[in-house]
Amino acid sequence: MASEAETKKEEGVVVKTENRLYVGKLNVITNEDKLQKYFEDFGEVEDCFIMRFPDTRKSKCFGFITFKREEDLVDALDGDHVVDENKLELKRAVPRGESDAEVFKKERAKYVGSKMYVGNLTEETTAEDLEQYFSSTGKVVDSFIMKDSMTGKSKKFGFVTFEDVPTMEKCLAEKPHTINETEVEIKRAAPKKDQYGNIFGKRKFEEDEDDIIEGEHVELRRLYVGSLPTTVTEDEVKEYFEKFGKVIECILQKNRTTGKSKGMAFITFAEASIVNEIQTNKKHKMEDKIIDCRRPAPKGSNPKDPEVLAITKKLWFGGINEMMTDDDVKEYFEQYGTVEEVEVPLNTEGKKRGFGFVTFDNSDTVDKLIIIGHHKIKGRRMDVKKGLDKKEMSAIKQHCSTKPTDK
Repeated sequence: MASEAETKKEEGVVVKTENRLYVGKLNVITNEDKLQKYFEDFGEVEDCFIMRFPDTRKSKCFGFITFKREEDLVDALDGDHVVDENKLELKRAVPRGESDAEVFKKERAKYVGSKMYVGNLTEETTAEDLEQYFSSTGKVVDSFIMKDSMTGKSKKFGFVTFEDVPTMEKCLAEKPHTINETEVEIKRAAPKKDQYGNIFGKRKFEEDEDDIIEGEHVELRRLYVGSLPTTVTEDEVKEYFEKFGKVIECILQKNRTTGKSKGMAFITFAEASIVNEIQTNKKHKMEDKIIDCRRPAPKGSNPKDPEVLAITKKLWFGGINEMMTDDDVKEYFEQYGTVEEVEVPLNTEGKKRGFGFVTFDNSDTVDKLIIIGHHKIKGRRMDVKKGLDKKEMSAIKQHCSTKPTDK
């Protein structure tokens, strides 16, 4: 064993991450002795343990095997494996904190002090334009343009991160800067916390930066996949959706007791446009079974709420006043999708009742607008939710009450 092999603790057990194998889909009755004995056919096993619940000590149905030699781990990864009548899921173990998303955030955090805001951009300016221009000052490690969450269009500002602070300060001192025949605004990207750890109020150009990758909010990069065949593995789900674009994270939901798939997964993609493409063609199949692809419920919502579960092309919006016309409403929402109809109810005196409905040509547009949450028409804030009537709500509640629960 290498003297510098990385070690860490998991539930009080020191485990080695070198030549380490993740073993999933274990039978709940499988113990460490049986698991180790099975994998010793491939080579010398230095460590074997199964993750267990701390209170009951029942198996979580996955564990880790550490081989003495790299070639033994490679041999074990080749082929199918069955222990206690369960076909195992194997993959090389990745140390906690080293997933694509976590590595991305760690790398970006290294350069937080050398990050620069760039404003007054033209709509045509790309991240590549920023990198190419500012590379003349010094090495650029990251650049991106902030985009509208729904339309994907540039918000006309972005960020450039240099390799070090002196390079950024040199760039700030060399004003003015002109990109695509337009003089741009540059300034140091203000940190979110002061020296005492107090969080500053978010500035316009700092909105949700922790959740932003390449200029788009992470919630619009996420996809819920349901009705999966229970035999499909996490790797197979990831492989299927990778044909649409880069997958940052894929998590298959499993029953805690049996370790078996619940038939659903959550996927985070590198770009919001990938989800848009997937949702444009909703007919997706795995093992000849049609699967359910939709956007996850917004954070903080109840996943069992009938409104969250509903699929509808109609959006309810509240906050309209007498000064707003149907054309104002249509013009605003048309930037997110094709509007088929705008309805604004009137009271007995012929005045607007303060809310209305917009019908789109597809339900995905409604889901995206719900995720965004708040909208403004002519400077007035509009709240939105799915446009369901009492009959539709009742039908969804009845469906949920008769639907079998996961055992």
